[in-house]
Amino acid sequence: MKLFVYHTPEEIPSNRLPSCAIVIDVLRASSTIATAIHAGAEAVQVFNDLELLVSTSDAVAEEQRLRAGERGGRQVKGFEFGNSPLAFTPENTQGRRLFLSTTNGTRCSESVRNASKVIIAALINRRAVVNYLCSKKPGTVWLVGSGWEGSYSLEDTVCAGAIIEGVLAAGKTPLAKLAGNDEAIAAVSLYRQWQGQLGELLDCGSHGQRLLKMRAQADVAYCAQLDVLDVLPIQRGLGTFVQLQPGLIEKTCEFLARLVGRKPEQKGDDDGVPAELIGMAAQEELKPQVESQDGLKAKKVKSKVKPQIQSAPQTQQADRPLTQTEQKVELKAIADKVPAPVLEETPKTDPSEAAVSASGMTGAEQVSEEIGEETPTVSPMETAVQPVAMEPTETKASQLEKAKGSMVGEVQGIWSKMTKVNPNYQRVPSQKDK
Repeated sequence: MKLFVYHTPEEIPSNRLPSCAIVIDVLRASSTIATAIHAGAEAVQVFNDLELLVSTSDAVAEEQRLRAGERGGRQVKGFEFGNSPLAFTPENTQGRRLFLSTTNGTRCSESVRNASKVIIAALINRRAVVNYLCSKKPGTVWLVGSGWEGSYSLEDTVCAGAIIEGVLAAGKTPLAKLAGNDEAIAAVSLYRQWQGQLGELLDCGSHGQRLLKMRAQADVAYCAQLDVLDVLPIQRGLGTFVQLQPGLIEKTCEFLARLVGRKPEQKGDDDGVPAELIGMAAQEELKPQVESQDGLKAKKVKSKVKPQIQSAPQTQQADRPLTQTEQKVELKAIADKVPAPVLEETPKTDPSEAAVSASGMTGAEQVSEEIGEETPTVSPMETAVQPVAMEPTETKASQLEKAKGSMVGEVQGIWSKMTKVNPNYQRVPSQKDK
């Protein structure tokens, strides 16, 4: 990459074009274009002819355009703005197109408009220009100053020197190989001499003196700042400048940076807490979340494995019959759950009363049928289950005592009904009596 410095547009070669042309007009066209785009202008279209500017801008709706004209450092009548960069704010510039014509800057941009790449440079966006040159590395670069009506301007040359110095600091190429002409070496020397006093340098220049007489001290001070805007106006269409959009390589690098992630700088907070403690606190906050996630995963694994382990024995047990030992164990478990009633020994009855008649009824049933009373039929299961109405807090001994008492009472009641004597009863003679 070779860098050439030309103090005015009249000095550029007429028989060739560079790979990249850099238009410089620190006071004030370059600073105005960069500021307007940074404020949100849709584009900045520059004109050397005022009449052409008016006719072109008439095709755009009034609410979508801005007209700025300057001649001799003063605003042109009939235009909304002059050439002051401080006049363009997001409130009046956002989304609108700026149509601009100045004494020197627009004339300089038209002189190199046919170059492959044309960008706008000033002190306020110097860093963006340096980054572009270091990333793209164009073969031949022209840094063209606007000057003042064909004469040399100090502020444009010091800006060219600042750009070259930035490229030197970013790379390892020495100035002797990077500089394309002696003007480039002189520009670097001027910047190194005044880099800490750029404001004073602009005040000393002839154009700076002219603006100070017009009470534009604020504009001069603003334009003397270094690296305050991260914006790079680049030509898209002849004479139309827009903000440079990242290309495929830049987008890919940005995507990879987001994908991989960049480690943030560890700094203390506003209360003076060390960064190490902040990092430890963040780790402690994240630790319960990680543990909960691990526990959830473990539960999911257990829930998946547990049914498989439990289901295998159940299916095997259902397929084969129970052995006698297993039947005894199950019967014992059921007996433990339902306490067996303890019945008192019933008195012995007469053999004749216990005999079975031809109808198939026992003696007790015959008596109850003759008496005309209904004898309740109590099955062993009912007698075992019925008295089990226990309080939850009762002990096993008390439960057994209650079951015993209720069963004895029921048996005695049934026995009393069975042995009750009916006065009208006539005994049937048995075989012995006969």
